Amino acid sequence: MIDMLRDYTGVDTMEVFRGLAAGPSDAVRAGTGELVLLRYADVRTSLPAVELTTQRPRRDVLALATLPDGSREIQTVMKAHYVRWPLFSDGDYHTRLRRHLVRSTSDVTDAVGAAALKHVVAVRRETGGNSFSWLEQVAEPIAAGLVARLLGVPADVATELIGWAQVIVRELTWPVMDDARAADVVRAQRALGDWLAGALPAASGATRYLRAVHAIADDPALGFESAVATLAQTVSGAYDPLVSVITTLATTVTPEVLATLPPATVAEEVLRVATPFRFSRRFTTVHTRLAGEFVPPDCRIFLALAAANLDPQAFPCPISMAQRRTPHVSFGLGRHYCVGAEAVRSCLAGVVRGLASVRATFTADRVRHAPELSILRFVAADGHWRPH
Repeated sequence: MIDMLRDYTGVDTMEVFRGLAAGPSDAVRAGTGELVLLRYADVRTSLPAVELTTQRPRRDVLALATLPDGSREIQTVMKAHYVRWPLFSDGDYHTRLRRHLVRSTSDVTDAVGAAALKHVVAVRRETGGNSFSWLEQVAEPIAAGLVARLLGVPADVATELIGWAQVIVRELTWPVMDDARAADVVRAQRALGDWLAGALPAASGATRYLRAVHAIADDPALGFESAVATLAQTVSGAYDPLVSVITTLATTVTPEVLATLPPATVAEEVLRVATPFRFSRRFTTVHTRLAGEFVPPDCRIFLALAAANLDPQAFPCPISMAQRRTPHVSFGLGRHYCVGAEAVRSCLAGVVRGLASVRATFTADRVRHAPELSILRFVAADGHWRPH
């Protein structure tokens, strides 16, 4: 069994997934009873499977009607936003969203990689031999820079948008229904909506991504609320996971790795080892056989991306970094594959090139993780440069 709701403060959760991946079972049960698939082969097959959907069954939506009036209203508004996210949608709606979003980040891909390299060089020059926070001085500014470039906004505006999006996404990791937190989410949704309403009139001359969001808002089958949901997912997905993988890069990449592997390979291996979104949720639509078990319709299951990426059957010596032929599943697969994957890869490769340029790596003196198992987040990564 894996307890997905406990507090993992002080625990290196990579070791949790490494243990699951190395164990004898192809699947385990979550503490709440759901089937959790662990093996790379099962996860990779299940990600694009048509008999699995990311949409909640109708019974889950109807269950909101049993809540007290005040709670029902705020929870319904919050969840109506989440179901419009590309991540949690499927079918014709999802296909239409993706049609607008395909290649929507391609105009920033090269620029964010170059900016990441430049930023690492600048921080090395500014910090010298002093202790510094990799999280605050390297990872967070680079990730915020990606958001700023995607939306064509100044850094201070990007920071404000990131703050709202974080309120929205972190509710997804909270284990219990909380009306106060839901009210905060609704306020953040409205703040993002107000910003987007002001930004859309000028979107025709803006970035490719903002033009795509404008097209979603104008699409009669989608509309403005779908555009706000897409924006929330994009901002949170461009920031928190990138901060996590850049910090994982700093705490795992050695001088030997830099000397022997190309930057793009290092980036792929860091993405595999980090897997910032540890699980991908699915619901069965028909009777389905998964990891040797028969699962009835309308059952929630979890695909443990982080365990699959450390499966020794697919990735021998899974914690070490090497040139590999097997692709990782950190970005998903099929119709839910991350549309910003190339921009993230470019940022990571830029950081690797920056480390090579300054001839140094980062040695961590203090690392602290956030308590969630479902999302990799760091709350501290302090250390110093190690010249080589």
